[in-house]
Amino acid sequence: MIDWLTTTVTWVCFAAGFVVLVLALLGKAPSDFSVGLLLLGLLGVVVIGGVAVVSAISGDGAVGDVVEWVGYWVSCIVVGVGGGLWALIQRDRWGTVVLAVALLTIGVMVVRLDQVWFARGWA
Repeated sequence: MIDWLTTTVTWVCFAAGFVVLVLALLGKAPSDFSVGLLLLGLLGVVVIGGVAVVSAISGDGAVGDVVEWVGYWVSCIVVGVGGGLWALIQRDRWGTVVLAVALLTIGVMVVRLDQVWFARGWA
């Protein structure tokens, strides 16, 4: 997998998460903008999955545990979709908080995807 891709997706998710958190602190309800930021983060995760599949097919697969990596990747998708649906159902500031938490969670999980792919430890 490509380091710059995971780094970019991580920073996009963190930046978007903090922007949405500020919107939540201002009492804003979920909007097309805040949900769009979540979709941007999810798009990055989907691209990472595509790059991972192409890398594995080309013989440059994961060094770490593939099952663990797939678990984290699926969890990113579930957190993103679940957070987006929750925000669409709960149309108040707490829906926006859920979007922020989902984005920040996806950012952390993308870091973990990179660590598992390259078998890097926490230390």
